[in-house]
Amino acid sequence: MTHNPFARRRPVADPQMPALTETIEQTEPLEAAPLEQPALELRLGAIMLAATPVAVINGRPCRVGDSIQSLRVIEIRNDGVILEGPGGTTRLSRK
Repeated sequence: MTHNPFARRRPVADPQMPALTETIEQTEPLEAAPLEQPALELRLGAIMLAATPVAVINGRPCRVGDSIQSLRVIEIRNDGVILEGPGGTTRLSRK
């Protein structure tokens, strides 16, 4: 086996990490504040009732089964769209 002149015998200490001789203080666990759900802003544009209905929501074409933000499209009607999410069912209609 040949000797590598560039190999170090001891590892180099990372200046960003505390030295092994230092102790890290244990602190009390922090309580996380409950996350507030941001208000959903949904705008219903065109509704196209064809063999596969399509509704334009926030400028994006959506079909039944597609997801928009945290909601899933479960039905597209001529008067609006039914969406389902963590908070239950929501009806989105044209104004």
